[in-house]
Amino acid sequence: MSRSLGNPVAGAPGSVVRAFLERRFYFAMSLMMAVVVAYGFHFTVDANLLHPAIPRPAILWVHAGTFVAWLGLFIVQTGLVSTRNVALHKRVGLFGIALGAAVFVVGVSATLAMIRFHAAHPDPNGPPPAFAIVPFSEMALFAGLFGTAVAMRRTNREAHRRLMFMATCVLTSAAWGRLPQMPDGFSDLGVDFLILLGVTRDLVVMRRVHPAYLYALPPVVAVQIAAMTIYFTHPAWWLAVVGAIAHG
Repeated sequence: MSRSLGNPVAGAPGSVVRAFLERRFYFAMSLMMAVVVAYGFHFTVDANLLHPAIPRPAILWVHAGTFVAWLGLFIVQTGLVSTRNVALHKRVGLFGIALGAAVFVVGVSATLAMIRFHAAHPDPNGPPPAFAIVPFSEMALFAGLFGTAVAMRRTNREAHRRLMFMATCVLTSAAWGRLPQMPDGFSDLGVDFLILLGVTRDLVVMRRVHPAYLYALPPVVAVQIAAMTIYFTHPAWWLAVVGAIAHG
């Protein structure tokens, strides 16, 4: 007797892929992000943090530590969900809320410190003043996505996991930007690539895109475009803001 096309054979390649994407996708993506971050930063971490010609502000070490801690927590949390240990995931999530807030506060503080550092130690090979819009925009996106994810953690679990995924994707921008192959100012392309993998996962598993992406992705792209525009055009008003931070 022939099988219905609507009931694929158990263990068929298509069903195996869908099962993997349904259960393990976010955990696999957390590992992929860790690889991207490790590979991207290995190009600059020695000269810019471990053995710099001029010691960097101490907040940069705190920033690196909180970022690595967040990425490690994301791996743990997605691993707990993939193994259906939701109760522990929720308990660990209380620590994650505090850590996510720290990521934002320390990230903004590190950006302010580096603006002042570059003003005090001009480097022709360093980032131009207008570049400050990039980390500021990343922190704004992270805060919006993370805050919304926290607010929805009890009411919409599926939206929560996608928003946390997108928030963590945003944090990989600096790693993408350090890749020799990445054009200057286009690190957000790497971020969007990761997010689009999430969109693709939904299309394969659910045959539709979850509303979390439909509502959150357009504002994310809009902020990215605005930040790139400011970086490339370096408007006077933004340079004035950066100058006030540098010498304030």
